[in-house]
Amino acid sequence: FGSANQLLAGLALLSVSVWLMRRGRNYRPTFYPMVFMLIVTLTALASLIRNNLAAQNYVLGVPGVLLFVLAIFLVIETYNVMKDASKSDVKA
Repeated sequence: FGSANQLLAGLALLSVSVWLMRRGRNYRPTFYPMVFMLIVTLTALASLIRNNLAAQNYVLGVPGVLLFVLAIFLVIETYNVMKDASKSDVKA
């Protein structure tokens, strides 16, 4: 539960960062805490996944894997959006 809660906080910061960037505002005050939050949370989640799957505790391990994969997917999609937004800023 703790990892999911922290992951939601990181993803909220990620959403705000993208929103600020697309509006042409300073997104750095939310971007850097988001990077830190996601790195720490995903590292902790990976550790929990490893420990739970090693102990054959699939009730906690499988949802952890799903959360991890979905979070990575959102980070990749956000990277693509931010990359496209920065390219359009350069052209303007």
